[in-house]
Amino acid sequence: KNDFPLPSTIKALLAHTALDLGNAGPDYSFGFGRINATAAIDLILNDSASNELILEDLIPDQGKANLHELIVPQGQAQLKVTLAWDDPPAKPNTAKSLVNDLNLYLVAPNGTIYRPFVLNPASPASPATTGVNTRDNVEQVIANPLPGTWQVIVNGSSIPQPPQKYSLASSNNLSKIVFGRLYSFAATTSQSVSQGSLFNFTVEVR
Repeated sequence: KNDFPLPSTIKALLAHTALDLGNAGPDYSFGFGRINATAAIDLILNDSASNELILEDLIPDQGKANLHELIVPQGQAQLKVTLAWDDPPAKPNTAKSLVNDLNLYLVAPNGTIYRPFVLNPASPASPATTGVNTRDNVEQVIANPLPGTWQVIVNGSSIPQPPQKYSLASSNNLSKIVFGRLYSFAATTSQSVSQGSLFNFTVEVR
C-alpha cells in the first residue's frame, strides 16, 4: 500500500518472515534467521486496506501507547507480531546504544500477557527468553494463541527524542483503537468512546 515504506518497515517485514535458524527465536549467530523472500512477498501481497498485516504509526511522546487489536480464529497454530523502529543515533561511546525505547506486548483474550524475545549478551550462546526488551529496536512476540480478540500494545517507555515512528508486521489483520474514536481499517464508521469505558461493537467483514 505504501510506495515509500520506512526503513523500519522493511526490517520488520524481513524479521517477521525470516526462516528461523539456530536456537528458537533470535540469537547472536543468525539474528532472526535467513531471509525468506517468498514469505516476505506473500505478506506484502496479502496486505490490504481490509487485511492490515503491515502498518506504520508513531508514538508522539514518552509514556504514550498505541493499542491495536486482532482476531485469532479457532484452530490457528501460531500468532506472530514483529515491531521495528528507526532509532536516533546514540552519543559516541555511550554504554547503551538504544535511544528511544518502545515496548511491544500482546494481551490474550484471557488476560495473559506475552512479551518479546530477549537475548542475554553475557551468555550469547543461551536461547532467547521473553521479557521486557530494553536493548533492541526490533521486538517479536510469538504465541500459541487462544481464539478471540487479542490486544497488541506498543508503549513508548522512554522517548527522549520524540516522536518515534514504528512499523508492525503481523500474521493477523490489525485494527487500531484511539481513545476518543474507534477505528477499524475495514470499517466505514466509527463511534465515540472514552478512556476506561466499556463498549460493544460489531464489524462486518465482506
